[in-house]
Amino acid sequence: VAAYRWAADWAKRFGAKVLDVFLMVLISRVATSIFLPMMLGQNVPVGLEQVIADRFLSRKEAAERMHELIAQMGEVAAAQLLVKALLAYFVILVLVNLVYSVVFVWKAGGTPGKLLLGMRIQTEEGTNPGVGRAAARWFCEGISGMICYIGYLMAFFDDERRTLHDRICVTFVVD
Repeated sequence: VAAYRWAADWAKRFGAKVLDVFLMVLISRVATSIFLPMMLGQNVPVGLEQVIADRFLSRKEAAERMHELIAQMGEVAAAQLLVKALLAYFVILVLVNLVYSVVFVWKAGGTPGKLLLGMRIQTEEGTNPGVGRAAARWFCEGISGMICYIGYLMAFFDDERRTLHDRICVTFVVD
């Protein structure tokens, strides 16, 4: 395979990851504001989604809103609702990340960050990964991060500049 001759360098890949994280945060905020109230039902006190998802609240403001929620609902009901909200928030974040990563890699050959910086993710045949390979790559990328980013650091020492998730899924990130 001669794909390594056009392998994207680590600095471009890092820049693409920063862009992708920024875009996913924006998309996640919109998705959370739409789907969190829907997932929690109609009896959600006003402002709960802000307590869960709004990173711009100060700790004092968040605490005040939580005290209001507890006074309104009672301690047990408020705690149950908060746990449900946190789980729903986690599900929304995972789904946004999954859809963002898999659909763009499968259909366009790369995430928006990679595409904006002139890179593509391709197979040995030079094609876009299929939906199954794109999903497997997303999952393996999570593993690369969970093991202290060692999976990403492999690209520094690999002749083909491939990460652990690229090796496992037989993909290449090329210019």
